[in-house]
Amino acid sequence: MSNSRPPPRDRTTIADELPAFVSSDRLKSLNDITSNICDGRNWRLDRLPECVRIYNLLEPVPVVKESILVFINMQVKLYINGSSVPLPDWLRCAHNCKLTRKSQLHELMNYLSNVENDHSHSVLEDLNLRQYSEKTI
Repeated sequence: MSNSRPPPRDRTTIADELPAFVSSDRLKSLNDITSNICDGRNWRLDRLPECVRIYNLLEPVPVVKESILVFINMQVKLYINGSSVPLPDWLRCAHNCKLTRKSQLHELMNYLSNVENDHSHSVLEDLNLRQYSEKTI
C-alpha cells in the first residue's frame, strides 16, 4: 500500500517592486524633479536656470515660510522665513550634501516643518535663560 503524494498547488507570485521603485526614485538631474513631488501638500515648485526652488506658501497673505533650493550639481540649501537652516545629519554625512533620490525631498520637507516646531523660541528667551543660569567657576 503506497500513498501517493498529491501534486503541489499552483501558487501565483507577485514580481518584486523594489527595483522598479529604486530606478523611478533616482535623481540624475534637475529635470527629474517635477511638480508631482508637491502633490497633496502646500508646497510649490519653480524652475530657475541654475536651480529648482520648492517652497511652502502660506495663505491668505502669500508668504514663503519654508523653502528648499536644489542646484544643478544636486546640492541643497534649506531656508525658513528667509534664514538659512543647517542640513540634517543624514544628508551631510552619508550623501555629501547632494540629493540622490526624490524621496529625500519629502524627508527634507518634513525636516523643515519639524525644525520650525522644535526651535520656536526666540533669541531673547535664550538670553534670559543664560542670564539666570548658574555660572560655573
